Amino acid sequence: MCLDGVEIFTNGSGSYHQLRKGHTLVDLIKSCTMKCGGIYMYSNLRGCDGERTYYYGGSTIALNGDIIVRGEEFSLEDVEVVVTTVDLEDVRAYRAHVSSTSQQASRAKPFPRIQVDFSLSSVINDIPSMCPIKPKMYSVEEEIAMGPACWLWDYLRRSGQAGFFIALSGGIDSSSTACVVASMCRIVCKAVSDGNEQVLSDVRKVTHDPTYTPQDPRELANKILVTCYMGTKNSSVETYNRAKNLADQIGSHHFAVTIDQSVQASVEVFTRATDKAPAFKVHGGSPRENLALQNIQARTRMVLSYLFAQLTMWSADRPGGLLVLGTSNVDECLRGYLTKYDCSSADLNPIGSISKTDLRRFIVYAIKEFGITALEGILEAPPTAELEPLTDGKISQTDEDDMGMTYDELSIYGRMRKIAHCGPFSMFTKLVHDWSDKFTPSEVADKVKHFFRSYSINRHKMTTLTPSYHAESYSPDDNRFDLRQFLYNVKWTWQFRCIDEEVKRMEAERASSTTEQVKATATEQNSETEAEKMGQASSLAEVNQDKSPVDDKMISNISMETAQTPLEVVVSISNGESDLDKVSTGPSNGTTHVEKASPSGDIDRNSPKARGKGKSKIGSNRSPQKRSRPHEEAQHGKRQKREKSENQNGNNSNGTHSYERESPLRKFGMWLREKMTP
Repeated sequence: MCLDGVEIFTNGSGSYHQLRKGHTLVDLIKSCTMKCGGIYMYSNLRGCDGERTYYYGGSTIALNGDIIVRGEEFSLEDVEVVVTTVDLEDVRAYRAHVSSTSQQASRAKPFPRIQVDFSLSSVINDIPSMCPIKPKMYSVEEEIAMGPACWLWDYLRRSGQAGFFIALSGGIDSSSTACVVASMCRIVCKAVSDGNEQVLSDVRKVTHDPTYTPQDPRELANKILVTCYMGTKNSSVETYNRAKNLADQIGSHHFAVTIDQSVQASVEVFTRATDKAPAFKVHGGSPRENLALQNIQARTRMVLSYLFAQLTMWSADRPGGLLVLGTSNVDECLRGYLTKYDCSSADLNPIGSISKTDLRRFIVYAIKEFGITALEGILEAPPTAELEPLTDGKISQTDEDDMGMTYDELSIYGRMRKIAHCGPFSMFTKLVHDWSDKFTPSEVADKVKHFFRSYSINRHKMTTLTPSYHAESYSPDDNRFDLRQFLYNVKWTWQFRCIDEEVKRMEAERASSTTEQVKATATEQNSETEAEKMGQASSLAEVNQDKSPVDDKMISNISMETAQTPLEVVVSISNGESDLDKVSTGPSNGTTHVEKASPSGDIDRNSPKARGKGKSKIGSNRSPQKRSRPHEEAQHGKRQKREKSENQNGNNSNGTHSYERESPLRKFGMWLREKMTP
């Protein structure tokens, strides 16, 4: 269409919000007109449509790859009109300077045209065109603070209820839910102060007070938010104080109750019927007993939450009821680390598809931006369900220990399962490389197996999951975004067998590689040892040279021969008192042996290799006495002829002395002669 001269493109979109999606959206809008030029008008929905998604607005106009104007995101305004002025000549000039585009346009097939009797252009250039802007891009923390907050407000004002109820436990999840409601109160108060009459009307409708005008977010929270700490004998004083301090700083109407009587009553009903009393694991109970006693506490909290939601406003002589808010995050849902029909069962869940890692970042943001200092202690505390008995008054149960994996690992599993479409084996083959610096292949295999086993066992819980604000693409909500069966073969027989076979292969390769490295290291060490011995022999010769000056007359004879048998070089000194040693090279391994000469300079005549004073010979493994005299004379004659030929020819064809072409042993002898010459 660009090639046929179309200059303005419109897009009426319905794009819902996801964390980190804004950057992608802006890049797509800019790229639409960056290649061929043009004006792009993007209009998006805003608000809640009665579903899990929230349409966050952000209508945009772009020109030639630049953003000219962009509407508000996460606003409580129902309607927003975005207007700007652009010059069509900018589009034509942008396209004209690209020669390849012009050539393609000349061959393009034209689209049908409809002639109209009006023009969008102004005859007189009396209105200035707008300049490009840098659009506001929100961080993940800001998106969590605004997206779910606007979604909750839109749902509340349309539902006809009087507010929200949260079972506040003093942990990160329930505290994050409370902070989202606090952020909603701040957004509502700002909209009212900006003169938004629709929002003011909705506030008065929710509070059932036709004269109320919200000015303080804490005051508004006290009217529409009720929190309750439901403790048991397994709860700690620390979580009680954290919940109380957070409620005070947010401004919610707070209760603190003990539910031990309700829990014990339920257990007694079972005991009377079966004549058996379950016990916690620390008291000698089995894992089934331990889990059942934890679940009855969690489910009792859900029952009491709905009781408080229905009757709190009645007790205050106010009309209406409350919407119960859930507090489970996307990682716990994926792992199944929640009790079916506990506090995860609610009317709405603003954090149900947000990871624990992002929630921690949101808590840090709330501390800085909202000034809620009570969150500092909550952020530092280890996540715990507090469903098992305390040990010496201290928490003995943590979420990550119970799950057998960390929240960071859960986020990785979730993205690889949903976004990368990985099954057990595919996930293992990726993580075994990504985690090679932390875990062995067998450890990675155990982690992947444990995740998929837990996921498949608990998948049925997703069928009753509370409707959650959609914020992550790897959400396990099976209503729309993750339509999968809820009955799996939890043994994953074929997949796990493939993982085991791959682990065996990798460990075998690693063992083989380790063996080769050990051999290579040993060989290298032997080479270094031999080099050190050669260096010691050379150093000893230099030391002896320093002790007793030697001249040409002192060297009676230096003879060298090359042979396949072990070689030796014998240097004897007829004059002087040098302690020059006998240096010989061993068999083919190149080992150097040093034998001490006598103080007179003679080689020890008791040696089986010595044949006479002042003489040096090169022989084989056989005893020198066995070599015949004719053989020695023949060898001596050959050596004289070779030396005579070398003296006549001088340097070789390469310009180097002829002895450089000889064996390494001959080179060593020439080097030794030079060293001994003063």
